[in-house]
Amino acid sequence: MCKLLNFRYPKSDTTWSHWGKWEICAKYFPHVMSVAQTYENSAKMEKNKMAMSPELSRVIRNCAWYQYECGNHVACLELVEITKHGCEDKDGLEYAHLCSHGACALYELHEVDQGKKLIESSFAIRNALLEPDDGQLANTFSNRGLLEASECKYAEALASFDAALRIRQKLKNVYLAANHVLKESLCKKEGSKMDILRTVQLFWQGNIELERGDITKAKTIFGEGRQIVASLVPTYIVVSAFEYKLGLIDLRCGDIDNAVKHFDEAIGIAKYREIRGEQGRAYRMKAVALRKKPTSSHAELAEAKECEVACREIEDEYYKNRNLETGNVTEDQMFDRMICAQRR
Repeated sequence: MCKLLNFRYPKSDTTWSHWGKWEICAKYFPHVMSVAQTYENSAKMEKNKMAMSPELSRVIRNCAWYQYECGNHVACLELVEITKHGCEDKDGLEYAHLCSHGACALYELHEVDQGKKLIESSFAIRNALLEPDDGQLANTFSNRGLLEASECKYAEALASFDAALRIRQKLKNVYLAANHVLKESLCKKEGSKMDILRTVQLFWQGNIELERGDITKAKTIFGEGRQIVASLVPTYIVVSAFEYKLGLIDLRCGDIDNAVKHFDEAIGIAKYREIRGEQGRAYRMKAVALRKKPTSSHAELAEAKECEVACREIEDEYYKNRNLETGNVTEDQMFDRMICAQRR
């Protein structure tokens, strides 16, 4: 059963993803989950325990990455932990893959300390077993850089990104092909299985226009990005980030009702994805919007109070439970730091 599932299930063993193969992944997903649950249950038994075969490890790990790409970061992490626990060779490349997948999920959930431990474990194994210019090492450096950027350690992050770039420049055949596919996606704007990458570009571009003060252009860019990613996965956490930015723009323009709608959408998706930081900043700005509304009813003011309580609970949970110092930062920066660097 495990060998057959592993044979049928799409692979993501190198630098490539499951994009374009989601239908196949979805077809076999229930079967993989059933086997994973059977293994987890058997691990609790004293006798007749199910072994974590190489095929079982690979198929659960590939399924975990499919969950990551769909935005199910908690589910991804759960599958990774099941497989890590049963993986006998903690010094092999399979374990390095698992650690890398877990680190990526933890980055999205903004659990930086745990993520860094896993990415360093992955790096130690890959650095020992792979050639210095292997693409998997480039990915490891990139993931390390993202985690460092989330900690606002920008010098360290730049060094990690530079290390990744140096490797990728050597892999001309692999990355030249990838760049051509990406270029096609960026030019076509839609209809490509790599459209999700364009939304990352649009998010950063929208932030730049916000800093420049071009509200109209920023709104257009964020709206386009939201439309693209929502057409792929309506509950993807990036949709929440776009909704938040659109809410900020409407709030700045005085369109309070639409701002509140955007913040509500952002909160709903963040709750569904169990990403607390995203909830906190959206709760905070929803409260600001409701209090700025000239005709706020008693019910709306009460809701604003509830949002303030919710955002402060999340803020305390993040900073106090981690013993983090806030330093000389603004309140906006404090809430942004509760979110992974890519969605600030």
